[in-house]
Amino acid sequence: MQRYQKFFLKRFRRIFSDVLVHSGYASYEAYLYILNHADILPVTSNHDFFGISVMEAIHCGASPLLPNRLAYPELYKASENPDIFYEDDDEFLEKLVLVCKSYKNKNNYQFLTNKYDWDTMIAVYDNFFQGHNSYTPR
Repeated sequence: MQRYQKFFLKRFRRIFSDVLVHSGYASYEAYLYILNHADILPVTSNHDFFGISVMEAIHCGASPLLPNRLAYPELYKASENPDIFYEDDDEFLEKLVLVCKSYKNKNNYQFLTNKYDWDTMIAVYDNFFQGHNSYTPR
């Protein structure tokens, strides 16, 4: 991604300035708005531990385009969802063009975040803490 990054971002911002909602840092309030109005989530990360912002955006309905590396293949089932993964810069650009052309007919990938939703996790935490209620502070 390095070889395209500056060129691509500058050109992308210029070409799509009339439809691009946001690029760069956002306040918390703006972040929530963006998450709930995003159509496409192109991810180019080379370093990420869990990718909570990616999880949040997908949960809010954005269509992801993810690198087939880091935690993403495991979290979002690359073998079952190959259309949302790319291997290299060329495939990223190719898939991004396709996603941009068809975003209004996008697939919904929110189901990939269900196991991390609070409605699911609360039972996991309740079960864990019920079995570990013998903690005594020193």
